[in-house]
Amino acid sequence: MNSKKTEQGIAIEAALNLQSRLKHAREMLKLSQRAMAKRLEIDFRSWQHYEYGKRTPGIRVIQGLAREGFNPLWVLSGEEPMREAGGGRAEAQRDRVDPTLVGDAEAANRSKTSSEVSMARLRAAHEGLEAAQNTVGYQPPVLLQEAIRVLMYSHGLDREGAVILVDFMKRQADLDKPRPRGRKGLRPVKRMG
Repeated sequence: MNSKKTEQGIAIEAALNLQSRLKHAREMLKLSQRAMAKRLEIDFRSWQHYEYGKRTPGIRVIQGLAREGFNPLWVLSGEEPMREAGGGRAEAQRDRVDPTLVGDAEAANRSKTSSEVSMARLRAAHEGLEAAQNTVGYQPPVLLQEAIRVLMYSHGLDREGAVILVDFMKRQADLDKPRPRGRKGLRPVKRMG
């Protein structure tokens, strides 16, 4: 039996979870974990934690992956396309038009890449989630934070909606907390009579 995964198999696995997508992106760039961390200007251990699912990458890492040509929406949710049109660093630099050289507003609009638009939306989703968490005074688990960001980024959930979701999650977490017990960990006994 062939132990190597097929490219299609890797792509399917990458669509399933964030850790797999991060690893897939690194492997597509043919980089080691250490080289990927260096390219994104982050600590090597941080990248390992992201790939192993121990931590969720922040906006800086998503921006770095966007600079490498990966669609931020794909990185966060697995939604296609995986790569932005043009591919990555070299292609993005080559295709940009410097509006100061051309001197017209149309060239300035052409120079704004889809990655920049995606990053602005991602930044707004990140800031909106932080604002919602500050308003409610609760920070949901990392996986739920990621889900809210995806809702904000790709489905148009606004800050008010994020506040409602975070508040609901806080109330659910409060309901799930164990109730205090009596002395020595025993529940108080109801007395008859």
